[in-house]
Amino acid sequence: MDNFDIRPPGPVLVLAPNGRDAAVVGQVLERADIPSIICADLSALVDSLSTVDAGAALIAQEALLGDTASLQDWIAAQPPWSDFPIVLLTFRNAVGPTDLPTIRLASTLGNVTVLERPLHPVSLVSALDAALRARRRQRETEALLIERERHAAALRASEARFRAIVDGMPQPIWSSGADGRPDFFNARWQEVTGLAPPVRDERTGMAPGEFDWTRLIHPDDLDRARSDWLAAVRSGAPFRSEFRICTRDGTWHWFTGRALPVHDDISGEIVRWFGSCTDIDASVQAREALARSTEELERLVSERTASLQREMLEREKAEAALAQSQKMEAVGQLTGGVAHDFNNLLTAVLGSLQMIGKRTEDPQVRRFAENARRAAERGARLTQQLLAFSRRQRLAPEPVDLQTLLSGISDLLTRAVGATVSLRTRFAEDLPPAFVDPTQLELALLNLAINARDAMPDGGTLTLDGSALQSVPPDLAEDLAPGSYIAIAVTDTGLGMTPDVRERAFEPFFTTKEQGKGTGLGLSQAYGFVRQSGGTVKLRSAPGEGTTVTIYLPRSETMPAAEAPVPTEPAQSVRHARILVVDDDEDVRDLVVAMLEELGYRVRAAENGYAALDLLLADDEFDLLLADVAMPGLSGADVVRAAREAGRAPRVLYATGYADLETYRSGLEGEDMIRKPYRMADLAGRVERALRTPPSPAARGSREGDLTRPKMQTSIQPKVVLGGYND
Repeated sequence: MDNFDIRPPGPVLVLAPNGRDAAVVGQVLERADIPSIICADLSALVDSLSTVDAGAALIAQEALLGDTASLQDWIAAQPPWSDFPIVLLTFRNAVGPTDLPTIRLASTLGNVTVLERPLHPVSLVSALDAALRARRRQRETEALLIERERHAAALRASEARFRAIVDGMPQPIWSSGADGRPDFFNARWQEVTGLAPPVRDERTGMAPGEFDWTRLIHPDDLDRARSDWLAAVRSGAPFRSEFRICTRDGTWHWFTGRALPVHDDISGEIVRWFGSCTDIDASVQAREALARSTEELERLVSERTASLQREMLEREKAEAALAQSQKMEAVGQLTGGVAHDFNNLLTAVLGSLQMIGKRTEDPQVRRFAENARRAAERGARLTQQLLAFSRRQRLAPEPVDLQTLLSGISDLLTRAVGATVSLRTRFAEDLPPAFVDPTQLELALLNLAINARDAMPDGGTLTLDGSALQSVPPDLAEDLAPGSYIAIAVTDTGLGMTPDVRERAFEPFFTTKEQGKGTGLGLSQAYGFVRQSGGTVKLRSAPGEGTTVTIYLPRSETMPAAEAPVPTEPAQSVRHARILVVDDDEDVRDLVVAMLEELGYRVRAAENGYAALDLLLADDEFDLLLADVAMPGLSGADVVRAAREAGRAPRVLYATGYADLETYRSGLEGEDMIRKPYRMADLAGRVERALRTPPSPAARGSREGDLTRPKMQTSIQPKVVLGGYND
């Protein structure tokens, strides 16, 4: 209110015609610094109200006993903001329920405060102060109304100027209320659309809200335009949308509709929207022409991008497969090397334990030796699984009838999974044979069955499915060569695997079982054996959904051959054969010599390939060469090759820890072999079988002519021959 010109309240008009009441009241008001004017009668009071800007009136009741019409007329003629305050002095009990004329008069005078006499001066001053304050508030209201009217006039002038401006603009201009309903359109709107805007209400300045602007928009653009507009109204964000409007000549032109909200300065709420529509038809036509001209280029770019994406995806798959393959190969090399060394150690351990058992009668010593032998054989099985994973074992693949193989191990599988697991097999009667090493396949299936059993602690179902694949499925193209395959799926209803467990499932020694309840080699053995056999293994598992391990094996083109009868008695000709043993490991060499002598053979020993070759070239009476494959200098295969080139070569039985095979594969094809570690019974059987084999032509012919030692281009000199015949 400080910006308004507010007049202070004027003096108090006092009308008390009897005695000294008026003079006393004047003195009281003077002491209270309240100016006053004493009126002689009611007529003088009404004149003063008309001429003096009085702040209030103090009237004694007895002054109103006459005609009060002039006072009532003045009260009624007040402006709307005015409610002139009057303080009416009465005698005690003078105004009661029965004094109806006085009550009616007081009600006609409007803003009346009644005070009974006699009264204390303080009460009088307090009542008049309140009346003067009320009059000041009325003056403030008057000033506010005057200011509002001035602003209204300015607003009307501004709106007139605004209309003149927007009507002169080349764009259709419009506005709407906070609710989004349009209430103003400039003259250009009709020029563009041919549709007259709604007539404005001159009293309120608003246009009717039922005008439907959406009927001007193309049906294909209507939903989008309406959605954009309603979203802007709800959020208060600026509105922008492109749509087609039907012009006055009936053609459709593209327009950009824009609108900005106007916010209240105090509340911040939206009170109005102002918008425009800009004709962009020419730019849209140009844009569409440009799009059409570049459509072919964009299509080519899109095709090339898709091609690159496919190439990148294929490359990522190949890189991931290569990384996995390299990881498995690195682990395989490590495990294969460890297994080879273990096999040499276990050969000496197992053979020595058997020799101890044969040479002692002490039952306690025999018991200890037997316990140690069983532990060593468990170690031998462990190294066999390691070699299977590393794919360095020597396989003996042959056509295998899977139905027959499963029948042979069904009892073993049933005992392995236990009574709580139901074992089911689903193999087609006409399932073709697989080309695989049957012993390793039995071991792989047994390992998978044991893993499945451990994944079903509360029991479940283990299912073996066999099926034939005439060609390689697309998802296996990176793992399998073209051809026909046999698929064996081992499915359990167990706990399933998490993704991180699936990633490491084929790693050797990785296990989720408790300490001491698993070696972590079951899946790795199956994986290595199948990959070495020319197939692959796929794993599908999820928590709570069980696990399926599918083995893909090459299909055999021939049927399994009937088993040949095994001879039960050794030939007399092999009982006193002469055998040359060559092994660079002294412990293994001494043990093999002792076991062969125990079996009745005559044995010589050489500590390396050079010493063995010297013995072979000097003495043509050896019936069998038992050679370690991997030795420093000359390998076992090198010794045999050199001897045969010189025309001397006995029957050969190779001993290997398997890790040697990849290096010496070319020299071992078709040769007989015994796997380390081996027991005395294994050695006896393999040696006897080797001696039953007819000698090679080179060996038979070597006795008929002169022998010369082949020239060996090497800086390593032959070692001294060790050992002697047992005769």
